[in-house]
Amino acid sequence: MRFRHIAAAVLGIGLIGLAVSAASAKPSVTGASIDLNDGTIQVGATVGGLGSWVPYTITIRNLGDQRFEGDMLLVNRPKPGTSVVTRLPPIAGAPQLNAPIASAAQPVAPPDAAYQVHLLLDSRHKKAVTFIAPSNYSQVEVVDSGGRLVAEVPISDRNVLAVGVVSETGEVADAFALLRFGDLGVRTVSFGATHPLPATALGFAGLVAVVFNRTDGKPLTIAQGLALRDFVGFGGTLIVAGSAGLPAALRGIPSDIVPLRPTGTSSASLQALADLGALAAPPVTAVATGTLAPRAQPVVTTTDGTPLVAELTYGAGRAVELTYDPTDGATVRAGIEGLAWSNALARGMERLPGNVPVGGTLMEPEAIPSDLLPNPQDAPLPSVLVLLGLVSLYVLIVGPATFLALRSVGRPTLFWVAAPLLAVAFSLLAYVAGQSFQGGVRDHEVEFLKLGPGNAVSRLSYHGITFPLRGLHRIQVASGSLAAPLTLGYPALELSCHACPFQVAGVKSGVEEHVIPGEGTVVVETGVVYGSVRVVGEASTGTVPVSLDVHLTTVSDRIVGIISNNGSYALRGVRVYAFYGDVVHSALVTGTLVAGGSTTVNAALTVVNDFTTQATAKARLAPGVAAELVANAAAERALTRAGEVAVVGFAAVSASVLTIDGVTPPRETTAAVVETFPLESASGRLGNWVFPRLNSTVPLGGAAPVLLNTYDLEIPAIEGLPVFRFDSRVYSDVEVYDWTYHTWRSSGFSDDSLSPIVKLTAIHGGELTNGKVRVRVREAALTWGQELVLRFPDEKP
Repeated sequence: MRFRHIAAAVLGIGLIGLAVSAASAKPSVTGASIDLNDGTIQVGATVGGLGSWVPYTITIRNLGDQRFEGDMLLVNRPKPGTSVVTRLPPIAGAPQLNAPIASAAQPVAPPDAAYQVHLLLDSRHKKAVTFIAPSNYSQVEVVDSGGRLVAEVPISDRNVLAVGVVSETGEVADAFALLRFGDLGVRTVSFGATHPLPATALGFAGLVAVVFNRTDGKPLTIAQGLALRDFVGFGGTLIVAGSAGLPAALRGIPSDIVPLRPTGTSSASLQALADLGALAAPPVTAVATGTLAPRAQPVVTTTDGTPLVAELTYGAGRAVELTYDPTDGATVRAGIEGLAWSNALARGMERLPGNVPVGGTLMEPEAIPSDLLPNPQDAPLPSVLVLLGLVSLYVLIVGPATFLALRSVGRPTLFWVAAPLLAVAFSLLAYVAGQSFQGGVRDHEVEFLKLGPGNAVSRLSYHGITFPLRGLHRIQVASGSLAAPLTLGYPALELSCHACPFQVAGVKSGVEEHVIPGEGTVVVETGVVYGSVRVVGEASTGTVPVSLDVHLTTVSDRIVGIISNNGSYALRGVRVYAFYGDVVHSALVTGTLVAGGSTTVNAALTVVNDFTTQATAKARLAPGVAAELVANAAAERALTRAGEVAVVGFAAVSASVLTIDGVTPPRETTAAVVETFPLESASGRLGNWVFPRLNSTVPLGGAAPVLLNTYDLEIPAIEGLPVFRFDSRVYSDVEVYDWTYHTWRSSGFSDDSLSPIVKLTAIHGGELTNGKVRVRVREAALTWGQELVLRFPDEKP
């Protein structure tokens, strides 16, 4: 073999390697489509409330003289930067902007995860985009077609509760805008002819309540009514108000979420409502009268028992009906309008200690334990022995074997052509063989199905997708579903190197995970390499033939009762969960609950095991441990308050619809169904099951800010009467309401024998009704009643 032949072969292999590397390199960006010295991009961004998923509204204005092309990116940054705009000569007749001026746009590294909308804006034009995304996104960036940052603004007005309003006038929205619950304000979203009420429960994402008052009487469509009912069933609040106009406001609302069906009107005093805020001179106004629904309860009544406020629990939410009109002139003049809306909205604010009330339509897409998802080691590189064998075979074929074969036919000079061709052919053969042995893209899915009444379901899916192919991939979720990039929450799963032929741990060059909102939401994955694992969240609402009927009581720390499976799927690994003592407790009920079957429950509740030990490629989680982790995560997302239990089981329901590069990948699905139920009765320990529901909040004037708040201490059914306890350092001027005589008691309190700062009093017969004890207190800041407790007389703290 001549030296020039060997040199030619080496050169050919080198050229092929360079060509492959160049083909895989990231394309260079083009220049900007706008003169950066003659244009300004200005951005405004707001979020529509608090919740697990919330609507973002982003407005981009092109104040320059040229057309702008680029992209808007909604990103999650720990520390949002200040607004940045490009240089702008003064525009004749235009107001001067109060934004900092930069000398030039700066390059920006592409974010790992974002929501991306392409922009094409003519001069002096704007574009507004609205889409639903997880609530943790903090700022908006705009980049031009060259990848340079031209604007950056933080998301504003984050600390607000979002309330939907259906009304002919703006009075309701104006009244809600004045309400405050601690540090939380209220923002309203108006529904009407130009912005109709959503026809699916998904459209209510981010809202804590929907209010109907002074409507035009146009009935809801069937789809809108069902969507509103599902919104309540998943944890939302429906508020309907009015007197003579109440029948019109109720048109099209399903009857199973209507607390009181009006049949007439009368005149009544609002004294009982005014008493919540210790207000004087209550007005006499028109009040709707009618029949309470079978499961409805009066919340505020006149002295003769006429309901002023009635409510109905439906699934995880509730419907609140005001039989008077808070916007009536007499009510407004008496200063009761704000108290009225505060009372109605507070009724639906359920929260665990340390959390704020949020919209309950969709579950929070926070990270689940990474052990439940695949990791890069699930797609390992071939063993060293296999690689050595392939290399040895390649050297023998390309070297001596090829040369001897060509010399035997008298054409040894063709070796310099045959060697590169064989190299290419061998590489292709090895690639095809590797793909055949390894398999394609795989989707390991963990689903949480939050059940509501009537087979309604709110679905949250985690897709742990393993990619054996490098490059760019497109993941598309079903129409009407939401998608979220979640890979950043799992740093242990991130293996990425855009321009590397093999995976390199710790390298994250060129990695992007962008959601393109719209009909048929798409997630674009860039920088994928062999072994990459990307995690995508998916949320949707719909129906599923799974239904539970649960009747549970508690004896000390044991759960006793019966669970019936009225659905079409068998449930495995059924567990019961509850929240008290600042932690989640659970108990395993049964291994299998067949469709149409029932099981008795008599189990001790224990603190859940978080299984913090991470698994490795050689020591995976045992199936039982993995199932318990999934069940724990499902319960933690569903529980919202003390006094309720969550039932979790696993069902072989159909997986969500998701395609990768247009193909449905092989999928391994773990689906946990969860539904919450009120505890029906309690004995032994009552303090674990008390839920202090805020009933109203009124700010009082004076040198030191004080709130006059009422709470309903809700408990399961009990035998006998409890003892009321509170911390005197937190609450002052404490009073207990007598439902029979409509009076407030401020006497009879004594020191606890164990602590002089704790006051207690025995509850009298008329002070407990329908599982509620109402108290009125003064407090310096809204505590949500965390230090207000009911216990049995002999119960230890």
